[in-house]
Amino acid sequence: MNAARPPRRRPRRSLVSKLIVLLSVAILAAHALALGPLIERFREHQRRATVAQLRERAQWLEHGWCAGLGAPPQRPGAPTSLSAFAAYLAQLEAPAASEVAVFDAAGLPVTSTADLATARALFERAQEAHARGRELASGFGRLALLSPLRTGSDPAPVGWLLVTTPAAASRAELARFALLASGLALGAVLLVGLVTIVGAHRILLRPFEALARANRAVVAGDEAGALIPDRAIPDDELGDLMRARNHIYRLMLGYQRSVRAQNEVLERQRAELERWAHELERRVADKQRELERAHDQLLAAEKLAATGRLAAGLAHELNNPLASIAGYAEDLLQLAAAPTLRAQPAFADFPDSLRTIEEQAYRCKRILNQLLRFARPAPFDLRPLPLGPIVQGVLPLIEHRARGRDVAVLLDLDPELGPALVDRAHLEHVLVNLIENAFDAIETPSGRITICTAAGENGTQRIEIRDTGKGMPPEVLAKVFDPFFTTKPVGEGTGLGLSICHTLVTRMRGRIEVESEPGRGSRFTVVLEDAAAAGPAVAESSAPREAAA
Repeated sequence: MNAARPPRRRPRRSLVSKLIVLLSVAILAAHALALGPLIERFREHQRRATVAQLRERAQWLEHGWCAGLGAPPQRPGAPTSLSAFAAYLAQLEAPAASEVAVFDAAGLPVTSTADLATARALFERAQEAHARGRELASGFGRLALLSPLRTGSDPAPVGWLLVTTPAAASRAELARFALLASGLALGAVLLVGLVTIVGAHRILLRPFEALARANRAVVAGDEAGALIPDRAIPDDELGDLMRARNHIYRLMLGYQRSVRAQNEVLERQRAELERWAHELERRVADKQRELERAHDQLLAAEKLAATGRLAAGLAHELNNPLASIAGYAEDLLQLAAAPTLRAQPAFADFPDSLRTIEEQAYRCKRILNQLLRFARPAPFDLRPLPLGPIVQGVLPLIEHRARGRDVAVLLDLDPELGPALVDRAHLEHVLVNLIENAFDAIETPSGRITICTAAGENGTQRIEIRDTGKGMPPEVLAKVFDPFFTTKPVGEGTGLGLSICHTLVTRMRGRIEVESEPGRGSRFTVVLEDAAAAGPAVAESSAPREAAA
């Protein structure tokens, strides 16, 4: 389907062209209205001149009619007289382009210098015009005047004298007059129109052109050209209108500048509100994360407290029976060392069994000691200590793990780092446990463990332990700090190591974070309070409070 064509716009015409067209139409109308009466008046004047000319010719001929015959003849001799008058006319030299005809009283032609048929037709038309009170008759391209021929005092004419002249000359003269009159009138009207256009241009068009230029400048956004100059404003009603327009435009510019300034203020306020909104969202998100972290820590603390109470009860109830089992196993081992008993075949494996009983009993006691440490940790002695020396002091404790494996332990310690508020013994226990877990996570023949210290956010310090081990899936990562949760085979782990680390770090007013992905290793971050941010009073009063607790 063809698209509809846009409406065709009419060509734009300027006000000057419209005014010229309007004045041209007015001039032509005035010319037509003035020329018609003028030509009609000239025609009437020409008709009168023709009548006077023909009448003068007729009178001259009538004078010859009376003078050439002497006394006028009587009516019976009228025809003879007319014949004599016709002979007289024949002897005269008629003026150029003038024709004469004589008719008797009955209208019969007596003589004619023109064609008789034409003269007869002109005579009849002249009689009709004479009967209607008109002096001239026209026809066959001629103008005719009919004059009666009388004898004496008799009013009845004895004949008719028809004098004609060509109408072409009269018409040519009328045409020349009309042409001349038209030219003069047209020239006068054009002169008046030109004067009018020039005056209108000076009085109306120039101000309107200035107004149009100013309006185009407004559309184009040109503030300097949008005002009409004072020199282009006339001192009349139109000038008042243009001055009012300039005043309105200045007011509009003032309002626009005011609105623009208000918009700029609103834009700045909007940007400020957006910035504060983003800041508020960030703070709310931070508080939300802190609340979630505090909630998780509270749940973990409640869980650990319940587990600690259970562990303390179990340790108290199981510690004495295990001590008895271990003691009796030692006694039996001493008795089994007797040669007489070892010589009996039934007791050949008895010493090894007693030794296994003793080892497992002591293993159970170690697990119970871990439970007691988890439930009732030793008193804390929080002091401002640098983290670098503590990390370096831990390395000899894990050298035996690195010695048998191709695992590199790298240090990246910040020497500019200030002291942190820590308990040295408990922090060493945490670091050893995390580094041993990193060794256990590396299953490949070679690997890398990186330990670094750095300044944290909001007055904290960080210890990061990164490994290139197997990593942990999300479901394991969610339970990594739960008591008794372990991924190690049965008999190789109690699941209390990371729980104890979490408890120790929390009691040092810190937190422990973990990030891990399967196949990309894990990163444990211990976040501790900076001693300078905590203040000297807090550092000095930490040890008594923890000891009292």
